[in-house]
Amino acid sequence: MNRSVDGKIVSMSNLSPAKDCSPMVLRGRISDPTFEQGTVRGFTLNQKGGEQHINVPALYDFPDPRQKAIARDGYSTLIRDGRTVTIKALFCGAAGKIVKMDAISTK
Repeated sequence: MNRSVDGKIVSMSNLSPAKDCSPMVLRGRISDPTFEQGTVRGFTLNQKGGEQHINVPALYDFPDPRQKAIARDGYSTLIRDGRTVTIKALFCGAAGKIVKMDAISTK
């Protein structure tokens, strides 16, 4: 997690435990975030040429309570409807149809 000089979270990385996936960097605007027990679990990334559903790693992927709290704070700060972000996406599964967020930045 990186913070700006004024202390705001501006990026997070190494979020997904996924293996054997193809990475790709995407930039777009967040829309339609979905939530599970108050925490974002996915969103649509609107890009030129289309949109892509992005899955957000679950908080239980972070076994350490401190890491879990940092992830929760970062998600709520960075993943907001209408915000433009750059993400590192992992395309997993058959034909890369499952897309998981591994990193996110507001830059």
